Formats: sequence, C-alpha cells, structure tokens
Amino acid sequence: MKSKRLILLIFAIYVIFSGILLLQNNKVVDNHFKVIDVNDLVRTIEESWDKAGIGDAESRHITELAVTYNMGVAVLDLSGMCLYKTKGMKQSSIKEAIEHGDTIMDLCNDGSIEGKIILSNLNMESQMQQTYISRMIIYSTTLVGICLILYMLYLDRKVIAPFQKLNRFARNVAAGNLDTPLEMDRENIFGAFTESFDIMREQLYQAREKEREANESKKELVASLSHDIKTPLASIRAMSELLEITLHESKQLEKVQAIQKKAIQIEQLTNNLFHSTLEELQTLKVNVKEEESLILDDIISTTDYRHLVANKHICECIICCDRLRLEQVFDNVIANSYKYANTKIDIVSRVTEYTLEIRVRDYGQGVSTDDVPLLTRKFYRGKNAEGKMGAGIGLYMSHYFMEQMGGSLIANNYEVGFEVVIEIPLTMIR
Repeated sequence: MKSKRLILLIFAIYVIFSGILLLQNNKVVDNHFKVIDVNDLVRTIEESWDKAGIGDAESRHITELAVTYNMGVAVLDLSGMCLYKTKGMKQSSIKEAIEHGDTIMDLCNDGSIEGKIILSNLNMESQMQQTYISRMIIYSTTLVGICLILYMLYLDRKVIAPFQKLNRFARNVAAGNLDTPLEMDRENIFGAFTESFDIMREQLYQAREKEREANESKKELVASLSHDIKTPLASIRAMSELLEITLHESKQLEKVQAIQKKAIQIEQLTNNLFHSTLEELQTLKVNVKEEESLILDDIISTTDYRHLVANKHICECIICCDRLRLEQVFDNVIANSYKYANTKIDIVSRVTEYTLEIRVRDYGQGVSTDDVPLLTRKFYRGKNAEGKMGAGIGLYMSHYFMEQMGGSLIANNYEVGFEVVIEIPLTMIR
C-alpha cells in the first residue's frame, strides 16, 4: 500500500513539473523586428560600408546597436563571403539564413547593391534553445520516472509483498495459528526462506498435535482406569461386608474392618483422580467394530459377581460396538442396581429394525419421576442416592459411550423397580 502511494506521489510531481515547463515554453515572445530598429541598424551598416569598409570603431558601434536591439548581424559581399558578423551570430551564408528563417536585406551604396545583410532575432533563438532544453528535460524525467516506477513495482512484487507475507505469517505463528500455510514462491528473493518457514510451521504443528494427543491419551487412560477400578473395588467392599457378618473372631474382624477402611480410602482417591481428569478431558475414544451378540453373555456374567441376574436372554445377531466400553456400560448399570435396589435383575432382549434392544430391570424402590430425565447428566445424583457412595458419573458415561457407538441408553421408572434400556446398533448388510 505504501509503495502504491509513493508511485502516485512521484507521478503527481512529474505532472506538476512537466506542466510548469510547458507553461514557460508557451509564453508568447515577440519574434518580430521593429521597423525603426531594423532601419537604424541597416543605415548604420551602410554608412560604415560607405567609408570603405567596416573599421573597428564602426564594428563596435554596430555591435552595440545589435545588442541593444537584441539582433544578430552578418554582412556578406556579392560573392557570398561573410565580411562581418556579431558575436552569437551563427548564420554566415544566405542558405543558412533561409534555413533559419532570418531576415535578408540588400546592402546598398549610392543606389547600387554591393552585398547582403542578414538579421537574426536572438529572442527567437533563445526561445528555441529553451524549448529544446525543456523538451530534453521532460523526456529525461519521463524516462527516469518510468524506470523508477517499474523498479518500485518490481521491488513491491519481489521484495515488499513477500516480506509482508512473512510478517503476517510470523504474527500468526506467534499467536499460535499454525493451520495457515505460507505460500511458496521461488521467484522472489525470500523463496528459500519461505520454504524453510513453512517447514518450521509444519514441524511446530505436528509437535503440538503430538503433545495434545499424548496429553489426551494420558488423561483418557487415567479417567478410564480410575473408573474401571471402582467395579472390582465395589466387589472387595461387598466381600468384606459379607466376611464381617460371617466372622466372629475379634482379630479377623479387625482385619476385615481395616480392609473396608482402605477400600473406602482408595475409592475416595480414585473419585478425586477421576473427577479432576474428566474435567480436562473432552471425549473418551470409542472404537466401534462388528461383534457377535454372544459377547454380552460373557460381559453380563463377569459383571454380575453377586449373581443377582435371575433371567437373562440375549438374541443372537451381529452388533456394532466397542466391547471395552460396553463392559463399562453394563458394569455401571448392574452396579447401580446392586447399590440402590439389591433385588433380582431381569435382562431381556429383542431385535428391532436397526438395533438390539436390551432391558435391564430390577425391583427396588426406583427413583423419583423428576429425577428420571436428569440421571444421564454429569455429576447428577437422584434423591435415592442420599447417604450412599457415588459421584453421579456412571450413567453419564454410559449414555455417552452408547451415543458414540450409534446407540442409546434410556432410563424408565416403574411403580416397582427401575429399568435401563440399552440399544446397540446392528450391522447393516449391504
């Protein structure tokens, strides 16, 4: 932008300068002789000639008159030889005088023509010389101006514009914007630097992406492990509670109670770790692939460590799921049933047009009707959760995992019992 303004300024100065020169050259100059001056000068020359030649004194007098009248004078004999001319008079022959447009008069003596007098207007000579010089100045300045403008355009294209691109690129990199590449042009002087800068940008971008992926992987691993630890930890607590009921020796009871305290401590630490990691983690990865529905039998059997699942029926089909995430879903659902209902659990399934629908139902007190639509929100706990350990994360994560697999998780409340409907997408035959 600055280079364009500079070019416009140079052009304006050139136009003003040329205009001033043209105005000076167009001034009207009187190129005509005054008759009185011509007659006086011719008469003086004829009188000097009458005295048998032009002497030094007469020559000085003629020169003074020529200077006074701003004329150039040359005197020729009949043969065309120049006998006298004033200083600054260039024409010395009839031919030159005609070509120059000078005034030619006869030199008479006693009524006879004895030569020629050439009179030249020095004003017109000076004006012609000034006009010639002015034109040369205009032509020269025009040529220099054109060369200067072309050079500035060249600099703007090859130096200034590429440098401005580098400047904008540097500001983007400093601001952390590494997505915009730097256009490479090997024709400008910054071509090699441009390529090097863009390679640097790509390396910085790749390094930042790797760092981000590594951090997310660590957070995901911590969140996943801390939540997965809660299921076997619940089993340890349940077993210790059972032992506390069956054992009677004081030493054994002390050990069992110590196990319970440590289990509670580990659960609290795990919850704190999980919450802090989940706050920073945007998503947990779900890798969906085709599986046989028979894997659900293994998942449910492994999850049901208290053997409260009384009825279980899984239809045979091919489903799209992430087995690891599906295990977490059933861990959460069945663990919640243990905690809040502690009744038998019925699991039934049916195949719909697009999904395998699995219903997990217990026969406890259920939840409040107002709590049902809020159960899948993060950190939300129903009214029936008062006084019981938990973080309000299980159903939230289960709902998220099912959505990522293309399915759904829906909670239903009954007069007696609570039900979770898990919809797993089927493999579509193409």
